[in-house]
Amino acid sequence: MILKGFLFHFIHIFLRGPLDICPWNAYIYSMKNIFIFDLDGTVVDSDWRTPRKGNGSVDISKWLDLATADNIAKDGLLPLARFMQKVIAEGDFVIVATARIMTAADKQFLIDNGINPNIIISRSLNEMKKPDADLKWNKLNRLFNLKQFQNKPKIMFDDNGSVLNRMREKGIVALNSVTINRKLAA
Repeated sequence: MILKGFLFHFIHIFLRGPLDICPWNAYIYSMKNIFIFDLDGTVVDSDWRTPRKGNGSVDISKWLDLATADNIAKDGLLPLARFMQKVIAEGDFVIVATARIMTAADKQFLIDNGINPNIIISRSLNEMKKPDADLKWNKLNRLFNLKQFQNKPKIMFDDNGSVLNRMREKGIVALNSVTINRKLAA
């Protein structure tokens, strides 16, 4: 039900403009939603500098070698970034949950592109071997146990199937950013 309502809201508000005949329009705008966005493959196009192993997984050590300030500055934005900027501007609570090790260059890229989330959750150097789904859930769960985050709608965008599955198991609406970006780009 939440998913259908969110998708309706997303399509009609973001893609076509406000839909005043919607009976729950006032409800949506009066409450704060929690939106969670991954970066790579969701709002940031860094695929050009993402080396893959034979099985399709990211070669982390080579990826880190290519994560220079100059290369990060050359990354682009994916279509879902516009929606992220919109919900930030509307005052919703926005979290970046990324498997990146965030550097000053990564943060500067976000600032330069008008992406100023409330919180950034990222990988630390001692978490290099932790699977993405475990990393993100463990950090988000600590946050969601705080009183102000309980009983609030949580909607996540990610391109990693294991992350999407874990979040859905935990009751978070988790949407595949690859599918959404493809539809937004059409």
